[in-house]
Amino acid sequence: MLPYKHYPAQVIESAVESFERGKPVNEVASCAEESTLRRWRRQFKAILPGLCGQLQVVVKYMTRKDPALCEYAKTYIARLKIHLETLGYADSGHTVLGRTFLKTAAYHVCVG
Repeated sequence: MLPYKHYPAQVIESAVESFERGKPVNEVASCAEESTLRRWRRQFKAILPGLCGQLQVVVKYMTRKDPALCEYAKTYIARLKIHLETLGYADSGHTVLGRTFLKTAAYHVCVG
């Protein structure tokens, strides 16, 4: 078994955004191999809905507002961006996925 190569978060997030916009794996501009891109597509397709839901709960808890308006966003990444902006974490130099993982993990540690 070979170890996974490591890629910058921006490369992974860019590929995930391409998948969400409907691009096939062989048309995604990335330095990763197609097998890696397929794995990312499969993995993020499984976790993005739940991650979006978790961050929505955090928004609702922290702001006491219903964040349902972001459901009109076309992609999960776009929804995550809206949630992060609502929480005041619009751009801290980290990727959207990175900020989301940090916020949902911190929420479970502090509240759950």
